[in-house]
Amino acid sequence: MITIILAFLPTLFCHSDFEDSWEVDFSDMNWATASNWWGDRSNFAINTEDQLLLADPTPESNNFARVFSRQLVDASHPLSWSLDLVFPFNPSTANHVTLGLYTALPQTTIDNPDGYYLQIGGQSGTDFIELFAREGQQNTSISKLEMSWLAQETYPLSLFVSFHSGQWQLQVCLPDGTCYIGAPSFFPLDTSNKGYFSLNCHYTISRNNAILFDNIAITGIIPDREAPILEAILPEDSLRLGLHFSEPLSSAPVINTTLDAPEIAALQWSSSQPAYLQIHLSTPLLFNRSYKLHFPKVADAFGNNTSIDTLLFFREPYLAIPGEIVFSEIMADPNPPKGLPNTEYLEIFNHQTETVLLENFALQVNQKVIGLPDLSLAGKKYLTFSREAVHDKVENGVILPDLPIIPNNGCYLALLQNGSVIDALNWDISWYGSKVPEGGVSLEKAAIHQTGNCPLNWKPSLSVSGGTPSEPGQTSPFSQSDRLFFVEMLYLREDGALEIDFSQAIETGTFLSRPPFYSSPDLPILATELASEKKVVLHYEMPPDTSTIYELFPAATLQNCIGAPLQQFENLYFSTPRKPTRGMLFLNEILFDPSPGQVPFIEVY
Repeated sequence: MITIILAFLPTLFCHSDFEDSWEVDFSDMNWATASNWWGDRSNFAINTEDQLLLADPTPESNNFARVFSRQLVDASHPLSWSLDLVFPFNPSTANHVTLGLYTALPQTTIDNPDGYYLQIGGQSGTDFIELFAREGQQNTSISKLEMSWLAQETYPLSLFVSFHSGQWQLQVCLPDGTCYIGAPSFFPLDTSNKGYFSLNCHYTISRNNAILFDNIAITGIIPDREAPILEAILPEDSLRLGLHFSEPLSSAPVINTTLDAPEIAALQWSSSQPAYLQIHLSTPLLFNRSYKLHFPKVADAFGNNTSIDTLLFFREPYLAIPGEIVFSEIMADPNPPKGLPNTEYLEIFNHQTETVLLENFALQVNQKVIGLPDLSLAGKKYLTFSREAVHDKVENGVILPDLPIIPNNGCYLALLQNGSVIDALNWDISWYGSKVPEGGVSLEKAAIHQTGNCPLNWKPSLSVSGGTPSEPGQTSPFSQSDRLFFVEMLYLREDGALEIDFSQAIETGTFLSRPPFYSSPDLPILATELASEKKVVLHYEMPPDTSTIYELFPAATLQNCIGAPLQQFENLYFSTPRKPTRGMLFLNEILFDPSPGQVPFIEVY
């Protein structure tokens, strides 16, 4: 078995009278009711040797379990952390431990919050013990000692970590007295919004009860004398309120409501998320009304308590109108970059003059949907979403680490609010035009007020950097060919419906309220079907007469998706298909010797 002992080296710095210490003795602890321990406590137990044992009763193939305690430290004084950690196996990528030395409040059982960590194992090949800082999704190594653990070697390791005056020290000693000391590492200890120590186990189904902890101690502890603060009340719907506190509560508090508020049907609170409380109401809250909540006593694990009175205004959620917020730029293939970082991004634009709250909004890329954070988008402003920062000068950008991959050849994009489509488009590589760039060039919307799903309205960016994230686009103006909108072909199907193929995508709003064509002799239209962005099918009330040739006339309002009107210089005729007789079809043109790059053809008229 491998035993890793973390202990404070008193020779590394002088002890201060200001410091206090926190020591854990599991021998006299009732784990089920232990104060100031939170997280997945049901996955841990105290064994017969008075050690804290990982004891997951229902493990899966890959598991993560965490318990944590609130412990405040003063970074201006010497600090240390100590712990006995027992592995009866070799730590690995699938089975290892990460100690949260000083972190922010853990919110879930998966993601590690910002803070300072010590990881034992977790890398294939040469294993390691590493001290690192985590901020956002980024880990920064502070000190690292590589180790080679072999299955037949069961020696204990004594590992020491200290912090004093900005300097971290990491040291490992073997039983024979051999010690490995890492070079002193200078790295700041930011104590803001932190104050938690955690034990984080990553393990497989066969290691569900094979990790032990004992003799935990921290020096440099300062007392917690602050009562919990109610930081936010977020209505999850009209029957549920989510309350977020500044620190874990000792238990679910008593709550009284006034101002004709509904009765509280139930409270949901658990040690896995002890700083979060959910209120279930008996009847729905009413929109645009104020409610008063009174907490006679809110207490933490250290006995600090207070009473809280707060007003809740239940505002009616704003629902954006379709087309009010639109996609305005797509960077699907940033490589090779022209001047922007090598990262994909999507940009949206708010048409309105007033600020729009993006509550309950989501982005959809093909079949993948991710929720957006609660934020606001000012009127006539752009907003960019990306997995990494798209530019150091972009102020209105949001980093979404889980933004789905945007396929280079095109995909379906949608902006949703409460599941309703606010804007959507189904773009493909042909939207770049005849000359597709090798990469690093975004697609930008030429006319920002036009509909999103219009190929003519999207053009390659002319910016020297390849795109203009969170800024107005730089594209070429519409050309004469963009405005060349006409009917290419008519085809009367066997079921009597008439298919009409256009040269360009149609602006559908111009014929949704009335038929886009009429005929002579008159054929009453039963329904109009948009079969594709370039195809319309007219379904008639009665089948066309087999002996009649009909002339088709377009409605005056028919236009393409950038607003160019239909230009029809030839008369449009259709009739029931018939077998040809001599003289009805003849060869009209033959190209037998094409130029290089062309193909031979025969034309029939």
